[in-house]
Amino acid sequence: VAPADDLGGQLVHSRGFQAWKAGGYTGRAKLLDLNTRALITTGAFPSVPDRIVAANSIPQATLLAQVNRQMVSGNSVEVIKYPSGAPLAGDVPEGTLKPEGPITITIETVNLVTQAIWAEFTRQVAEDEPRFVDFINNTLLRGVLDKVESNVITAVEAGTGYHTATGDTMLEAIRVGIALVNSAGFRPSVVVMHPLDAASLDYEIYTGSNGALAGQGSVWGVPVVPNGGVTQGTAYVADAMAAWHHYYRGAAELFVSDSDVGLDGVSNFKRNIMTALAEYRSATTVVRPEAVAECTVTVPPALAAGAKKN
Repeated sequence: VAPADDLGGQLVHSRGFQAWKAGGYTGRAKLLDLNTRALITTGAFPSVPDRIVAANSIPQATLLAQVNRQMVSGNSVEVIKYPSGAPLAGDVPEGTLKPEGPITITIETVNLVTQAIWAEFTRQVAEDEPRFVDFINNTLLRGVLDKVESNVITAVEAGTGYHTATGDTMLEAIRVGIALVNSAGFRPSVVVMHPLDAASLDYEIYTGSNGALAGQGSVWGVPVVPNGGVTQGTAYVADAMAAWHHYYRGAAELFVSDSDVGLDGVSNFKRNIMTALAEYRSATTVVRPEAVAECTVTVPPALAAGAKKN
């Protein structure tokens, strides 16, 4: 019998080999977990380095998760938009003519746009490093969703017909914005603002409450959604489900193929190159602008000139 201090001895004395012998030299038994990567010798004991793939960063709370999302069956949508207020009914004595309630609607056609990105890796990488391939795939999907979130913010900032709320501080302007949205018959669900503005607001709330209201993640009871795409100095108070609609064709998808053609016109199949493609089709539009208040800080002219406020 081979000594147990060499590879052959380890094989002979292994449980798998003994199980194979006990089975009458028939059947199937697992002998050794052999790692085919190059060994790094440290003294008398060989070792194989582990390759750890860093996890993808987790997105923060997104505005996309707050808006009205609807899956559609085509590439374009006809959106029916109602007037900002409903016609007011009257008190009608029995037997008298009841008043008509005229309702004027508009129809807007919204076309979906594809958000997509791709990357290449070799077949050997797919076989030898499945965790790395998962990292590539997840990164592509994250890139698509980040673009979708950016498009939502673009649609929000391009909206017209919002209420205008101002104040000496952002805290004051947001409170006015909440009142305006409430007055229009909606319940504010989010305050969307730049992360640096959110930080300043937190500090203002912290100092104003002597630390009692620190780290709440909300202002005046309304959750804050920070996003770096929002213009600094502006915040949006909104009933997000009523105000903004997001239309999408289906879930974000990932496609992998070995039959692509490289940028040089040569078949990737013959070069063992795989292509991963992530894509999504969507569009976001403003449906009820009266459910949004655009909040900014107004600096009194005297303060802007350097004078003190009494």
